Amino acid sequence: MNGTASTGTTPTIAVERLPARDIDLSCRPPLMLYFGAGLVWLFLGTLLALIASIKLHGPGFLANTPWLTFGRVDPAAANCVVYGFGVQVSLGVLLWMMCRLGGMRLLFQPALCVAGFLWNLALAGGIVGILAGWSTGYEWLEMPHFAAVLMLVAYGLVGVCAITNFHLRRERALYPSQWYILGALFWFAWIFSAAYLMLILAPVRGAFQAVVNAWYVSNLTDLWFASVGTAIIYYFVPKLLNRPLYSRSLAAFGFWTLAFLAQWLGMTRLTSGPVPAWMPSVSTAAAGLMLVPLISVAMNWYLTCEGRTSLLRQTDTGRFVWFAAISYVVATFAQIVLSNRTVAEVTQFTYAEVGRITLVLHGFLGMALFGALYYIVPRITEFQWPALKHVRLHFTLYAVGVALLVFGLFGGGILQGLRMNQSTADFVAVIKSTVPFIGISTLGLLLLLVGQALALKNFFTLAHRSNEHVRAYAIDFITGRETVRRTT
Repeated sequence: MNGTASTGTTPTIAVERLPARDIDLSCRPPLMLYFGAGLVWLFLGTLLALIASIKLHGPGFLANTPWLTFGRVDPAAANCVVYGFGVQVSLGVLLWMMCRLGGMRLLFQPALCVAGFLWNLALAGGIVGILAGWSTGYEWLEMPHFAAVLMLVAYGLVGVCAITNFHLRRERALYPSQWYILGALFWFAWIFSAAYLMLILAPVRGAFQAVVNAWYVSNLTDLWFASVGTAIIYYFVPKLLNRPLYSRSLAAFGFWTLAFLAQWLGMTRLTSGPVPAWMPSVSTAAAGLMLVPLISVAMNWYLTCEGRTSLLRQTDTGRFVWFAAISYVVATFAQIVLSNRTVAEVTQFTYAEVGRITLVLHGFLGMALFGALYYIVPRITEFQWPALKHVRLHFTLYAVGVALLVFGLFGGGILQGLRMNQSTADFVAVIKSTVPFIGISTLGLLLLLVGQALALKNFFTLAHRSNEHVRAYAIDFITGRETVRRTT
């Protein structure tokens, strides 16, 4: 359960919680950095993805610009979205949730700001390196050596600050959201450092490189991103509905089954590949068992919302969270289906797997993060969004964009797989047959880009309007005076 939940059987000494306003204001400097930079990277990543998508049905587009060839633009786009938006904004949201659930101010603000600066500096250098042709060639680990090391240092700094904040919390009870937060903080450091060690620093040989890379991408998608998105939904659904989570035991069951099963899913990407047969077999079995955490989590959300789903969708944050929850169920079910050997014979190495990952990144994680942003930012700045109609339009554009993007990739991928399995398949003809579906996905990316532009404008307009408020707050803090802060 979240804020109003009972916490277990062991009695604890009651400690007075800080006012929510004090907690929110303490989070402002690092979170505004993480959120603002994350939105910029998301816009840039979607723009690059749009260029790459156009190239799939118009190969001559920007063909004379070496830096914008498909082999460079596509991984650059993925890294912008995954690390610039997905990881960075997730860290900001997790820090805020940790402080709110722990009932304390955010500590180590300067260190967290330094970590954010280092993260974005590393990411900028890494994206330039990819576009310049210095890619490592490993999926989602394409950035040059210096960028990856600096990112690991920045994440280590955030991790130390976050764990220290957690240890010093006032509210000693643990809620389901905090289980996923702590798991996510550990899991990213583990999977990123392990994959980097085995692929870059001390590279393994032969086909095992593909094994490590598939393991990394799968764990980042199905373990880390799933944990972050689930933590957000577990926090906001009870809070927005003003009712406790339906079952703490069901939440615990879902958490531990996800933690155990998700790390085994990666080898489904290598079915019938040059790896020991037991590896894809174990992954296929684990994928089938993912029905267990999926059902437990979905039941918990549904029973918590029972009778109040329409109320949830009436709030801006609730709409995004509701869409994220549905996307998680669909994406996990798609993972189970695509892992089946018979289905994999058709969909493997096609756009279908890209469509599933896109649904996780934009439909599940992206929607959950935007829902959290639209709730958190007004509270840490004490200003409402300048254009509430842009928030609602952003949701509409994003929901339609995700639907078109995923439909185009899944439809094109299935058609591509069916035709490639024919003995008389003509590769060029197969690619041409998928062009209408890729056109649909390109339109979806365009809608995402427009929605992100609205979110960017809204965010930076709010940030600009709050500058005077922040300066007044700083002067009051230095002089020790108390004034009434202006809010709108």
